[in-house]
Amino acid sequence: MTYEIKIERDDGKTYTFGGSVCTLLGVDGLDSVDSDEFYNDNAMSDGSHYNGTHINNRVVTVSGKIIRNVSVERQNAVSFFVKSHRYKLYVKYNNRYLYLGGYEDEDCGVLSFYSSPLQNLNATLTIIAELTFNQPYLKSVDEFGKDIAAIQPIFAFPYIDAVMFGGVVADMPLFAAEVQIDNDGDVKTKCRVELTATGTVVNPAIYHGDQYVRLIDTLKLGDKYIIDIINGKIYKNGENNYKAIDRTSSFEGMEFEPGTNAISYDADDGRVNLRVVVYYPKLYSGV
Repeated sequence: MTYEIKIERDDGKTYTFGGSVCTLLGVDGLDSVDSDEFYNDNAMSDGSHYNGTHINNRVVTVSGKIIRNVSVERQNAVSFFVKSHRYKLYVKYNNRYLYLGGYEDEDCGVLSFYSSPLQNLNATLTIIAELTFNQPYLKSVDEFGKDIAAIQPIFAFPYIDAVMFGGVVADMPLFAAEVQIDNDGDVKTKCRVELTATGTVVNPAIYHGDQYVRLIDTLKLGDKYIIDIINGKIYKNGENNYKAIDRTSSFEGMEFEPGTNAISYDADDGRVNLRVVVYYPKLYSGV
């Protein structure tokens, strides 16, 4: 099966390698992450002490061949690949649809190098684009092409209809307080949790094993909290409200290891008035 690479810019414009205008010649940097290992030499014995591994930025180089309307399409490519923009890279391969990058400082793709040399524009033209991503793991994308971190998998307590989110929802019994989340990615991942009050709820909390994130607040009908474990932020009705977090809470403890993970919720009062949805991306080291 062949790759298809689609690059999306922060203004919504896209460029595809593997389509009818530009064929895909090759791609480098998607098979694995690059890392640096750190050691201290042992003073009194052979060998060394291993201190850890740092996963570096991922650099992806894509090459393609413009096969028609070369003069016009070359200019389109030159105008698209501009260093002042930020990029996402989507890849379809072997029944997986994954992406890298984004448009925020914490997770973005930037253009490192671009080449489309002037030559006989009546012939085909080879172009090369190199992009650097500061978050190195590939993320899963749902079948609708939207970020899976934003819409699915969705595990809802109580059950929420799939039509509301345009994706797959776990069919849970009404008012189930715990669900099993299967992370079949290569590494552990973080989640985003949305809590919506259908009545009065006092001090809701989300649990993962013996770790938890607890809010010190009384929610009224219609109040909505977003606990963004991925970016370390708390929002109430769209406004930053980090002060509501219980200081004994652990964001790090809410990471999902590869395999099956249990997550649950509770509240000091009004637990049945709480609708909870968990969103998470699956992360892969390569394709």
